[in-house]
Amino acid sequence: IKTSSKRLKNITSIMCDMLNTIDFDVILGISTGGVPLATLISEELDKNFSIYIPKKHLHGSSKTGFVGHNYQDMENKNIVIIDDVMTSGNTMRETINYIKNIGNPKGAIVVIDKSGIEEIEGIPIKALFRVGTVELIK
Repeated sequence: IKTSSKRLKNITSIMCDMLNTIDFDVILGISTGGVPLATLISEELDKNFSIYIPKKHLHGSSKTGFVGHNYQDMENKNIVIIDDVMTSGNTMRETINYIKNIGNPKGAIVVIDKSGIEEIEGIPIKALFRVGTVELIK
């Protein structure tokens, strides 16, 4: 993708197609990599937009992240979570658990899944690309 907004738009168009079976009100981008993706998706689908800042981006002893205060209220709304890369699933799990306290997470989409996780806390995780290892037996 590098710095090409055209490539980013093409990727988010594919992600929009993947969302066509999910009924939702709000697109939530996980900071930092999910925010530009979620912004373009919310524009293309004409959905409300919000961001989640996970605890790994906060300084201090915060036990959880938070939703950006200047963004869409998500109380009792159906929410789709967007991120760029899922490695261990910890940030996605944190986000889903946080969102369950205020709204309805309906699904999540990442560009690259390095974990192989297809569901967290009952919420389906879709990926454009799933990365895995292949063992060769000699």
